[in-house]
Amino acid sequence: MRTQGTGATRLTFIVATIVAAIAAWLPAIPAHAVGVKITVNNAACFTSGALTPPSTTPLTVTLATTTPLTCGQVTIASKPGTAGAQVAAIGSGQNQLVIRNAVITNNGATAATVKIEATHRFTLTAVPTNRSYGITLSASFSRKNASGILILAGNNSITKSGSFTYSTGSPGTIGPKSFSVPTAGSTTQNTVPIPGFSATATGACASCLAREDLGTTLSVVLNNQKDVVTIPGGDVTVAGDGGDGFVNAVIASHTVAARLQQNTPIARINPFDNGFLTVELLCNPDFPCGNVVLNDPLFPLLFGPAGARPKSVKSKDVNGDGSVDLQLKFAQQDTGITCSDTEATVSGAINFTNFPDFPFDAIVGFYTDPLLCPPTP
Repeated sequence: MRTQGTGATRLTFIVATIVAAIAAWLPAIPAHAVGVKITVNNAACFTSGALTPPSTTPLTVTLATTTPLTCGQVTIASKPGTAGAQVAAIGSGQNQLVIRNAVITNNGATAATVKIEATHRFTLTAVPTNRSYGITLSASFSRKNASGILILAGNNSITKSGSFTYSTGSPGTIGPKSFSVPTAGSTTQNTVPIPGFSATATGACASCLAREDLGTTLSVVLNNQKDVVTIPGGDVTVAGDGGDGFVNAVIASHTVAARLQQNTPIARINPFDNGFLTVELLCNPDFPCGNVVLNDPLFPLLFGPAGARPKSVKSKDVNGDGSVDLQLKFAQQDTGITCSDTEATVSGAINFTNFPDFPFDAIVGFYTDPLLCPPTP
């Protein structure tokens, strides 16, 4: 009995030693590095981590992948063709807190106010004397009538603000910036106009001790049942060393707009057509089309949920503003656009000074042919 007991004790000791050694070898994994809280009509329906940042390790909080997240009277689904709806902390030094790839639908009979709050603590590789900060506001609303035709999503709105905090001192603020869909006009006004919806701020970082907390708050109002808002590839709160251009590059990457080449105020697509679509990428001095990388290995020019590559690219000033634009022709069946879609994204990369291969997204709004696509129940 004594021998068996000694052997059991020794075996337990060996197992415990092995487990301890493995635990010491594995990197520390924080439970929640990004803090996220979502409320709908002032009732909290999703939390992950804490809004007081407990960690410095970048992490992504997934809101939805193939299964939508139900929050009160809204659902948050993944934008087609993406890895999922996320809140992500990116970078070390040049930092971004991003809400991306979310499609939010109001399923209730009354208006829905959706607030997404997020925070993250970043480690800085050096302590700069000052920092630059910015936010971008990017979204596209959709509302359909009983016939399935896209109409103006009047009085829907979105507001974005950012904050930054060092190890001591009061938080600094960025913004807020707001956009409301008007009650009259073209459905092009369902999409936040670009450029112009960004804000910047600066902060003294002498006391940040190689640490800064970024915060972002995004509020959306969807007034009608079945109203939808899409948050595309990057709704960003960004920080960078003063004077390095990173913040300006991020904001500039959100100044590009895109539209279908059609002679109607409401762009319409037949998802079953076997022809071609021409998408116009509308550039400006902050986003020069001559700097767009046509064959970038990391961020190639793509359009639609299936990521269609252009069959041809033509340079032309299509809107008469003095800046050269790009006309991109795609095979429609390569785009992956279906009857349920009301927008798609052109994505790619552009070269800025000191920041080559910088990714961008531009939303294209449309409605699908109601004669071929029955209305959504």
